[in-house]
Amino acid sequence: MNIAELMYRNARKYPEKEAIIFKEQRLNYREINEISNQFANALINLGIEKGDRVAMMMRNSEKFVAGYFGILKAGAVVVPINTGLLKSEVQFIVNSCEAEMFVFDEVFAPVLKGIIDELPLVKHFICVGQNNPQHTLQYHELMENQSVHQPPVTIDDEDLCSIIYTSGTTGIHVGRFSNIEM
Repeated sequence: MNIAELMYRNARKYPEKEAIIFKEQRLNYREINEISNQFANALINLGIEKGDRVAMMMRNSEKFVAGYFGILKAGAVVVPINTGLLKSEVQFIVNSCEAEMFVFDEVFAPVLKGIIDELPLVKHFICVGQNNPQHTLQYHELMENQSVHQPPVTIDDEDLCSIIYTSGTTGIHVGRFSNIEM
């Protein structure tokens, strides 16, 4: 079973069971599955293909979960970025993993300011929030009119699903994770 299949399975088995509680918002498995499908379909419509890397710099929220699973459902590789990193570290990670897309919460727009021109492989920047910087796509606008149905992507257990960068005492380390057998 691949990681994206976990969301599909729970939406089938427990559609009305609460999946996420974030502040005042409560989403069940059906809802978060549909939202993540919408995000996956939006990414595919922007040209993301199986195996492409998508960097994410977001705080914990329901949109993080939808984004994370949406990236997986599109067949892309999630590259979560620690929200406490310096601009130079973010730049290193995004370039190192060869991300083609960067999804970020609006509070991290200042981090991108000054390095956006130093991220030559990133084709699209998606801002989650109300005040998106110039040259970025707005998450809510992207989600409008996207299908809530499962995207037509076949994901195999051996496909790469995430690249996680960590820093220890010796510098930057990379962890690569494929979809795992459950």
